[in-house]
Amino acid sequence: MKKQEDIYKVIGSNITMFRKQNKLRLKDLAQKSGISLSFLGNIEKGARSPTLYTIQKIAEALGKPLASLIAYRASEKYMPKENQLTLNIIKLVSEKDIEEKKKIYRILQLL
Repeated sequence: MKKQEDIYKVIGSNITMFRKQNKLRLKDLAQKSGISLSFLGNIEKGARSPTLYTIQKIAEALGKPLASLIAYRASEKYMPKENQLTLNIIKLVSEKDIEEKKKIYRILQLL
């Protein structure tokens, strides 16, 4: 199992990645999530240990499920191409609502 400090670095890295994907400045995310700018900056660096509630507030502000901030992501750079494709499919599907996921599942069963 990873050390606790490593887990917080993963969470911080994921927050930074999603914030940049959403084209948000640190200040913007702090305001949207109701978290102080300095605390959020330290969370992104892995220097602070946020509670699950705090992580949930950040996830909601980013429009992401809580699990996506906690999940460890292996470096895609070293992944075989077929695994990268699978990962990209999973990412796309995970952002859909339950009804869209059911439709996608039915389509995949037909292949």
